Amino acid sequence: MDIQHPDSRYRWVIVAAGGFMGCVAIGSIFSLPVFLQPMSAGTGWSRADISLAMTFNFIVMGLASFGWGMVLDRFGPHAVLLPGSSLLGLGLVLASRASSVEEFQLVFGVLVGAGGGAIFAPLNGDLLARERLGAVEFGDILSCYDDLAHVTDDRR
Repeated sequence: MDIQHPDSRYRWVIVAAGGFMGCVAIGSIFSLPVFLQPMSAGTGWSRADISLAMTFNFIVMGLASFGWGMVLDRFGPHAVLLPGSSLLGLGLVLASRASSVEEFQLVFGVLVGAGGGAIFAPLNGDLLARERLGAVEFGDILSCYDDLAHVTDDRR
């Protein structure tokens, strides 16, 4: 299937929408440390067991990105973003309803990880990057600067 290139006037809108989706996905994934202590206190699960779900999430996200990238190359971004974002949302809802730590680890680790991988594969392999317009690279640079700012912020 041939991927159609969007009109040049809307390329930055696509980049902005992709950036927004990336922020929602990464915010959903990285919200776990914020809720770690209340979850541990409310459920009686250990913090290490809850944190293990995030480890599974990262492993699955990395592995799933390979598959999502192949689907992206063959069928385009719609075939990746719609099922991926649905998987991410479903995983978050099911993780919030988990009745055991093992169920939480499986759901948050596998479903949310696979859904998150679907969001990040198109952001890094977007049509704009293929055409070397610099928009995606610019977003990556800003993302790295943001990460650096968090690492070096020691005002606590």
